[in-house]
Amino acid sequence: MDTFCKDMLKMGTLRGFLHFSCYLRGREELLVTIPRYAPPEQAQFFDQQTQGRNGIPSLEGVELYASSPLQTRVSPDVKGMPPASPAQPWEEGAENSTHNVFLIGGYTRYKSPFVWLRSGSVEGCSEVSRDVPLKLQTMTDWQASKAHAWMVICELVNISCMPRPRNPLAVDFGYLEGMPVVHSALATAALMNCLLNVKGHVASAQELLIIADLQRMAHMHFSCLGTAADLLAEHAEEEDTVADDKDWRPAKIGAAVREPSFNLRRGESSKLG
Repeated sequence: MDTFCKDMLKMGTLRGFLHFSCYLRGREELLVTIPRYAPPEQAQFFDQQTQGRNGIPSLEGVELYASSPLQTRVSPDVKGMPPASPAQPWEEGAENSTHNVFLIGGYTRYKSPFVWLRSGSVEGCSEVSRDVPLKLQTMTDWQASKAHAWMVICELVNISCMPRPRNPLAVDFGYLEGMPVVHSALATAALMNCLLNVKGHVASAQELLIIADLQRMAHMHFSCLGTAADLLAEHAEEEDTVADDKDWRPAKIGAAVREPSFNLRRGESSKLG
């Protein structure tokens, strides 16, 4: 369970996935929010005629969404354990939400992770209490399979999103491009580290899409680093100019003590005398 909790921590700190977002609620709980209907315009990021700000074209002829529904049917796990955080009254009636919110619990005392539906609806579980966990394929015989947290999230995306995406771990480049340049550099580095560890453990069609995202993010990452370096150099020059101006002040007539100056290069306050 310690390894699974560490996986949840990693996923909970990442930002920039297209089909889901995560929020850590302590070491043993992860909230995953998934839109139930994928907006059509999201596919435009991957259209062969569309290029992002960094000029990386997408794959040609690769389908983004599966044409057939998911074969696996989700059912409640009546033998499962309740969560440490019971469902609130407002969550019990939140079936018409445009998003599904799931709680992934990696409680050490249970010896196995569980997933509970917190908001929205999943076919086959609409009449079940929110405190009854879902029976997921990734959770079946978990002691033998040791599924990672990202595998559980991928299955949750597949049972929530319509149409079902070919790559549940797709990157939201519009979100990354809207970030401040330094934040974008950090976010792309973190996402690339995650996807590099994942790509060898997925189906070949999804791996192809992940590699395309990695290539585009790598270009974006180094572009952001270059821009950040230029901005830092310009900022340093401005600091030098301001520091030089503040080091020289005309004396006030009749003033016994001059005003203090602040040297921005050293960050130290000194008296002129």
